Amino acid sequence: MEIQKIIAFSGLINFIVSFVFGLIIFKNNPKRRANKALFFLTSSAAIWSFGYWRWLLVFDDYQEALFWLRVLSVGSLFISLAHLQWVLALLEINKKRITFLSYLATFLILPFSFSKLFIVSAEPKSFFSFWPNPGILYDIFLFFIFIPIYLYSISLLVRHLVGSEGVRRKQLLLITIGAFIAVIGGSTNFTLWYNIPINPWGNFLISIYIILCVYAIARHRFLDIKFVLRRSTVYFLSISLVTSMVLLFSYITEGYFLNNNLLYLVDTFIIVVVMLSFAPIKNFFYKVANQYFFTSLYDSQEVLDRVALILRENIDKEKIYNSLMEALDGAFHFNQFGILLFNKRKNKYIVDFVHDFDVDAKAEFESVSKIEEDFVQISEPIVADELKRFYEDCGEDEKCRLDDFLNLLVRHQVAVLCPLRSKGETVGLMVLGGKESGESYNVEDIRLLKNISAQLAITLENAQLYDRLKKFNQQLERRVKLRTKQLNKANEELEAVNEKLHKSNAKLRKLDKAKTEFLSIASHQLRTPLSSTKGFLSLLLDGTYGKIPSKSKRALEKIYISNERLITLVEDLLNISRIEAGHLTFNFKKESLEELAQEVFESMTLAAKNAGLVFEKNFPDKPLPAIYFDRSKVREVISNFIDNAIKYTKEGKVSVIIEETRSKVRLIVQDTGMGIGKDDLEGIFEKFRRGERGGRVNSDGAGLGLYVCRKILDAHEGRVWAESKGLGRGSRFIIEFNKNWKPEKRG
Repeated sequence: MEIQKIIAFSGLINFIVSFVFGLIIFKNNPKRRANKALFFLTSSAAIWSFGYWRWLLVFDDYQEALFWLRVLSVGSLFISLAHLQWVLALLEINKKRITFLSYLATFLILPFSFSKLFIVSAEPKSFFSFWPNPGILYDIFLFFIFIPIYLYSISLLVRHLVGSEGVRRKQLLLITIGAFIAVIGGSTNFTLWYNIPINPWGNFLISIYIILCVYAIARHRFLDIKFVLRRSTVYFLSISLVTSMVLLFSYITEGYFLNNNLLYLVDTFIIVVVMLSFAPIKNFFYKVANQYFFTSLYDSQEVLDRVALILRENIDKEKIYNSLMEALDGAFHFNQFGILLFNKRKNKYIVDFVHDFDVDAKAEFESVSKIEEDFVQISEPIVADELKRFYEDCGEDEKCRLDDFLNLLVRHQVAVLCPLRSKGETVGLMVLGGKESGESYNVEDIRLLKNISAQLAITLENAQLYDRLKKFNQQLERRVKLRTKQLNKANEELEAVNEKLHKSNAKLRKLDKAKTEFLSIASHQLRTPLSSTKGFLSLLLDGTYGKIPSKSKRALEKIYISNERLITLVEDLLNISRIEAGHLTFNFKKESLEELAQEVFESMTLAAKNAGLVFEKNFPDKPLPAIYFDRSKVREVISNFIDNAIKYTKEGKVSVIIEETRSKVRLIVQDTGMGIGKDDLEGIFEKFRRGERGGRVNSDGAGLGLYVCRKILDAHEGRVWAESKGLGRGSRFIIEFNKNWKPEKRG
């Protein structure tokens, strides 16, 4: 009876192991084929183990023993089938015909599993109160279904094991060993069925297979559940300890407090105090797990925070590399580390930092187009052990022949390559060697490295700019020192002249400081006398000071026109000084662009008529929604465009058009005038830029108006541009506003 209980305990162990690990695996990724197949296997083993345990706990009830025997038989019916599914999923192959026949045979026998055709009876055998006697269907199932399917799945494992290498080989080796152990252990359960005097001591070995499968998963990154197991272990231990503490303290206090109401208060207090201790208990188990069980059980957020601090506080590449390596080594405990920077001109990666890799500093490596396309351009880390499997279906495709690249990774013991990309451009690669523990990098590791790579790429861009600036400064310092030495040597007797040069240099610096104020001051000072001149000229021309002879009047009119040109030039210069000093103010309001365009159109009608041009408008029939703009500034832009169109169009027409799209509103001034050459079109909105022919046709202006227009549109976060098919073919000037744009509120 005692032996029966001991062997019953083996069933309980098998049940717990199968159930717990099966559940963890399935929860980790229920959609993955391999996860589902392994869950199917562990579930079948759990049903069989549970029935096995309950059957061996029955010592005197025949019917109950027979019931649990038939329950375990249901589990056993599916074990070989589930094992086949697991192996096929593990090897990533399909055997549809064999799978179909296996399912068919299993489901044909399943309805008879609770009949005498499957288990005839149970009787005392060896140390056991009730041991089953097989029926005819059980014989068929065991010898023609269970054993052939199981042996076939093992043969598949062995066949693929022979042709595998690296981490894949280690995975398959562990699982194949486990499968053979399960065969040896499981076979001892069948001997007494056929009166062979061998007791089922091997049942204790069944769990080893499940444990080896999970170990292969956890250690070699297959199914990516290692971090789930780690955290599950820590949380399980923490919750168990907290629960034990609650029960212990409740038991102790129960003897001291006889009053039930008071006892409830004490129990509540105990629960609150113990629950508050959950966090420190959990942290304690994390430390213990890190120190004694797991080599890299780290907190991802803590590592990210530490790396972010390193990248934020350092700009020197050498400091960044060393600090980053130290932080990552604390999490992963790797053997080697390195950084390669990408040289776009050479299309090569150049070693910029190396620690323990057998490679020369500044060594260069060719970029591999297929790797770039499949990994680097999408910022996906490259796990060396998985790379060969990733490309195993490429066949003879030239792009996929990566033998040289794979051999390079193996030769230098590279485990992971993390692309560093910023703003759509490749900055380089972060290279990690294998872990000291021999473990593979799991999904949590890769996710963390991907996040760190994104931050590192931005920091390295800044660091490279800093390096260039530092080198430039060093070169400049060397040149200054050299020139100073030359000057000192050549001008030992000319100290007085040198002193004058120093003074001149100081004056130049003062002038440089004052230059930004000059345009503004000059414009203000010029505008006042020009305005006064304009006023007095207007009074003279209007006859306020008496009648003026016609000859003198014509001269005054020319002076008036020239004065107007100067005022316009000064206003443009003043606007530019305001723009560049950031002092140009805007009064944004929500208004109708059509109304403003109509006003400007009407004000320019006479000028177009005097020029002998057709002046037309084309506005939408349906009123446009109001948008935000500065009325006076946009009036200036529209007036400038129409005025230019009239000036540079000898004959034909000038059109003012308003168009609407889903998110934009455009105003277009179109003419049939002299047009714009391709060379002039590119820089027409720059300061002091005028078209060559435009300057000959109309000499007024200094090429500032369109520059001011562009700056006004920039302040509206809009666009302005010009179009022309060429000289003599007219032009189009377009301004565009976003309908949904709102100016920022300034406090």
